[in-house]
Amino acid sequence: MITGLVLSALLFGAVYFPTLTRLSIALVSPYAKADVPKRLAAAAIDGVPIVVSGLFYWSSGSVALPLIGAAYMLLRDGVRGQSVGKLWLGLVVMNLRTGRPCTLKDSLWRNALFLIPGANLVAVVLEAVTLVRDPQGQRLGDRIAHTQVIEGLGVKDLAASFQQWWLKFLGEVGPAGRKPEREPADVRRRRHIEGRSTEMKNEIFSRTSGGSMIRRIVVAAILGAAALAAPSLAIAQQRAADGVVINDEGQPQYSTFSLCAIDPATGQSGAAVTTRVPFVGRAVPWVRAGVGAVCTQASTMVEYGPRGLDLLAKGVEPPAVLTQLLADDAARESRQVGVIDMKGRAAAHTGKQNGNWAGSKQGRNYTVQANIMVGPEVVDAVAATFEATEGTGLPLAERMILALESGYAKGGDRRWGNLQSAAIKIADPNDPGRGNDYIALAIEVGEHADPVGEMKRIYYTTGRRLGYRSFSQVDGADVIELKRMLHALGYWRSSLAAFPDPPPSTNTRQMQDLRRTNPADYDKIVEESRRASAAYARDYAQYDAETIAAVDKFRADRNLNYQGNPAGLVDARFVDALRAAYLDKQRGALKK
Repeated sequence: MITGLVLSALLFGAVYFPTLTRLSIALVSPYAKADVPKRLAAAAIDGVPIVVSGLFYWSSGSVALPLIGAAYMLLRDGVRGQSVGKLWLGLVVMNLRTGRPCTLKDSLWRNALFLIPGANLVAVVLEAVTLVRDPQGQRLGDRIAHTQVIEGLGVKDLAASFQQWWLKFLGEVGPAGRKPEREPADVRRRRHIEGRSTEMKNEIFSRTSGGSMIRRIVVAAILGAAALAAPSLAIAQQRAADGVVINDEGQPQYSTFSLCAIDPATGQSGAAVTTRVPFVGRAVPWVRAGVGAVCTQASTMVEYGPRGLDLLAKGVEPPAVLTQLLADDAARESRQVGVIDMKGRAAAHTGKQNGNWAGSKQGRNYTVQANIMVGPEVVDAVAATFEATEGTGLPLAERMILALESGYAKGGDRRWGNLQSAAIKIADPNDPGRGNDYIALAIEVGEHADPVGEMKRIYYTTGRRLGYRSFSQVDGADVIELKRMLHALGYWRSSLAAFPDPPPSTNTRQMQDLRRTNPADYDKIVEESRRASAAYARDYAQYDAETIAAVDKFRADRNLNYQGNPAGLVDARFVDALRAAYLDKQRGALKK
C-alpha cells in the first residue's frame, strides 16, 4: 500500500510540477475568494456521476459509462464555467486572463491531473490543501489554467425568476397594465443577473448569446434532470424603453458613478454621469440654474431629480432634501442619490442594497457617488481630479469631464462588456441657452465604447476648446499658387506689375561644378539664395490677412458665401471657381 502511494506521488510530481513551472503565471485577481465549504459541496455533487460510472465498470466490466464519467471529470467546468455542482450552488469558474467564464480548454487544463493513473488520491489531497490555503482559493489546477472559482448564478437564483417567466408565459398583465413584450433570451437573462450585488453577476453572462443557452440545455440533459430545467429559469427579464434593466419591483437599475458640483464664481451648477447602460442622460442628471444639481441612480427614481430641485429652490438643505425624498420610499435601500445646492452644501444617500462597491464622497462644492464599481478608487480619483482643478480657471464642465475621465480610467462600472453611455448638464443663470431654460450645456453620449472620452471630444470640439484640433501657420507652394491666381484676376496686389518667380535653385550642374572649383564663391551664392528664398516665402508663401481679404472678395463676387462660412475659406468650390476664372483669363490673353 505504502509503495503504491509513493509511486503515485512520484508519477504525480513528474507530470504536474513541470507543467506548473512552464505555465503558471501569477495573475492579480479582481475577484473575491469563493466560499470553501460551498466549493467542497459542489465537488461532492460532481463526484456522484463519477462514482456511479466507476461502480458500473466494476460490476459490468463495460468501459462505456466510465469513459463518460472521465469526460465529465475533465470538461465539467467548460460550459459557461459551471458544472452541475457549481450550477446548483451558485459558483462559476472564471479565466483571469480573459475575464470570461471557463472554457472547455480551461476545464481540461484545471482537471486533467485528477485522471493520472495511480496519482488520483495524491491529486485530490494536494488540491484540497492548496484550495484552503491559497488567499484566492486557487488550487494548483487553477494556477495552471489561470482560473478562479467565484460566486455566481445558481439554481436558487434561477428559481427565483421562474415565477415571473411562468406568469409571462401564461400571458399575465405586467405592472404597466399591459402584457410585457418578449425580448431576446440574452437580454432577459442579463436582467436577472445585473440586479444582484455579488461581485461577478454581470461578468458571467454579459457575453452570452442564444447559442450558449442551447449548449447549456444539451449538457444539462446529459448530466441530470436537476440541471435540465435550471437554465430556462433565467429568461424572465424586463427593460425600460432606454434599455436599462428593471428589477422585480419595476424600478430601473442605473448602476453608475456621477458627480454633482457647482462653481461659485460663475453661479453654474452641473451634473455629470457615466454608466454601463445606454442613454443614462435621460434619467440620472438634473440641474436648475441658481438652484443646484441632483443625480438619482441605482434603482433610479427619476422623480427624485425634479422633486429634489424643487426642495432646494425652497431653501431646504441637501441632507433634509434626501430625508424628505426617501421618507416614504419602501425601496430606499436600493436607491442612490446625490444632491448639492448653490452654497456648496452637499449630501448623498447610498442604500444598503446597492451593488458592491457602492459609496460616495463629499468635498468643497461637489459630491460624487457610485455603485457597482471596481472599488472606492473610482470615487477617490473623481474627487481628487475635481479638487486639483479648483482655481485653475477651467470651466465647470471641463473640470467635471476631466474628473469623470479619471474615475473611468480606474475601471469605473465593473460590468465590463455591457453598453456604455455618459452625459453632462450645466445650468447657468447668466445664459438662457437655446431653449430659454438656462441649460447652457447638455451633452449625451447615448452609446459608445469610450463614452467619457467621446463626451470630452464633443465638448472640446463644439466649444472650440484648445486641443480639439491641430493647427499651425499656413504657408507653402499652394499659397503661392493662390496668390498668383488672385493677382492675375486683380484681387491681390493689382499694383504689382507681374507676379515674381521664386529665386533660382542652387541645385544645378553649374553650381556643383562651382562647388568643386571655387568653394568660397559657391558658399556665398548659396547663402544669398537662402536669404532670397526666405524673403520670397515671407512675401508670397504665407496665408496672411491681405490674402484672406482677397479670397473673401472673390467669394462675394462669385456668390460663394454662405452663412457660417469662416473668413478666408478656401474649399473645393472656391478652388474650382478660381481656377476656372484664371484659365479663362489666361486663354483670353493668349488670343490677344
